[in-house]
Amino acid sequence: MNIRIMHSYKNIFLWIVGVLFLQSCKVTSVKPDDFAKPNQFGPSAEVKISNDTLKSLPLIKDYYNDAKLQSLLKEAVQNNFDVQVATQRLQESVAETRFFKGVLLPEVHANVRAGQRRFGTYTIDGVGNFDTQFSTNLTPEQKLPAPNVPDYYLGLSTQWEVDVWGKLRNLKKGALQRYLASSSARNAIQTQMVASVANHYYRLMILDYELQILEENKNIRENALEAVKLQKEYGRSNELGIELIQAQLHQVNALYLEVKAEILETENQINILCGRFPQAVERNAIESSVTFTKNLPTIVPSFVLQNRPDIQASVHEMHANNANVRAAQAAFYPSLQLSAAFGLHSFRSQFLLDTPESLANELFANLSAPLLNRRALKSQLMMSKAHQKKAYVEYQKTVVEAFTEVYGLLQKEKYFTELKQERKLQVDVLKKSIQTSQALFVTGRASFLEVITAQENYLQSQLQWLDAMTALTQNQVNLFKAIGGGVQ
Repeated sequence: MNIRIMHSYKNIFLWIVGVLFLQSCKVTSVKPDDFAKPNQFGPSAEVKISNDTLKSLPLIKDYYNDAKLQSLLKEAVQNNFDVQVATQRLQESVAETRFFKGVLLPEVHANVRAGQRRFGTYTIDGVGNFDTQFSTNLTPEQKLPAPNVPDYYLGLSTQWEVDVWGKLRNLKKGALQRYLASSSARNAIQTQMVASVANHYYRLMILDYELQILEENKNIRENALEAVKLQKEYGRSNELGIELIQAQLHQVNALYLEVKAEILETENQINILCGRFPQAVERNAIESSVTFTKNLPTIVPSFVLQNRPDIQASVHEMHANNANVRAAQAAFYPSLQLSAAFGLHSFRSQFLLDTPESLANELFANLSAPLLNRRALKSQLMMSKAHQKKAYVEYQKTVVEAFTEVYGLLQKEKYFTELKQERKLQVDVLKKSIQTSQALFVTGRASFLEVITAQENYLQSQLQWLDAMTALTQNQVNLFKAIGGGVQ
């Protein structure tokens, strides 16, 4: 007997020591500031403006000048399927947040119970109920019916786990941070979608302009074909010149059909992004000096951290995993649960509402802590710490990728601007060469091969200029997305 008592005291002692030891263990949290970030974008970038005077990020309607594009973007934000799915994920996070908020509060239940029980003859309850039939201390109404004993109850009951160690509060914090992460993830999807619609829309406008260029070159080559035919009649040319220029005409017609097919495909992509069935996309025409977007404010690294939704989502995921680790640690501590009930209880229905005779209540406090076979708790803590470290690594990766993306887009912005200007100068020079070659050909001072070469060079220079315009426009759209533009 003494051995059993000593063994019980030993378990209690170990339990108290274990609780005190766990209380002394501190949970290490990871923070965004733990990861050092650069103060400028690359070795050649200069920060010319402080964070205090930094302008806010332009709104979608202010950055994109085209009213028809703004209408498309508004429709896409409302109907895009990926954004709608992300919105529903956000609602799931809202439900999770409300669930853990409710866990902190006591549960109250209304209970109505009616039934009957029959005890065995050779049981404590059965013998005791049988003896009450012969008791002189009971009134006839107090004697238990036999052999079936009715049971009626009407009342309220409550249960509440007292959050002594903050386990439930940390679960609530984790759910809130996951909600914020889902909100930022939805914003990231929207910024990507807005950039995709803008890129496809501007590409569509450039393709329309490319059709005009092909029409112009078609007319140029038709005129050249007539000139070569006329020269052939006077013996100044031959059939080879006619055939080569006709081949050029077929080339232009083939390019025209390719562009028409690409226009159709681009319109389909816009319609999918807008969540609608195939239809024509309204757009404006462009000129050679068109400016698609407005200028962005001077960009510093902290500006990217402030606005990029994927970085914000990573930060919230870190905080959520920190809370999960603290909750998993608190699961080792003793838990205190309170339960109470108050109501009317009787084994005769006619006396159920009689008070105070039928009044019944109970109150319990339960303090428990895991002692043996805590593998599940240890596994949960180990898993939570692994998720915490993974979230921190994911945050580092997101920040590095974001800084690299913005740095690359900033550097390419000036390259593409200069490239577009050089391509335009090339187009202007080669356009003059078309007129020069035709004039020389008519006077016999140039061959038809020089005419064909001038025409081919002019067409290729125009297409290269359009490629440079496309690259510059996409870079501007992607830079706006890279710093977090496209949410409002």
